[in-house]
Amino acid sequence: MDIKSCKVMVVVLTKAFYQSMSCLEEMDRAIKGKLEIVTVRHEKDLPKEDDQWTKAISEEDKLMRFEVMEKLRSVNYYPPFSEEIMNENDLDAVKDIVEKKLNK
Repeated sequence: MDIKSCKVMVVVLTKAFYQSMSCLEEMDRAIKGKLEIVTVRHEKDLPKEDDQWTKAISEEDKLMRFEVMEKLRSVNYYPPFSEEIMNENDLDAVKDIVEKKLNK
């Protein structure tokens, strides 16, 4: 992903996202590139923090994991955890959120 040409990163939260080192690395690049992050919950029962990116074992990977987890704690989730997970009918709402972030 060429961070220089991006303003917003839409992150679809799934169990696989929290296990993928590639996703962790892309999130790290997005944070360092100061992208706006839009998180979209697409699965129920996402892994707890201790079970996220368990393959991050080097010191560099652990630091990256920590920084990404800190960022994810600070952003709003769509839909909020009090609501059902997202489905295809919610795409317009995600589009609106992205457009607002682009127009900041």
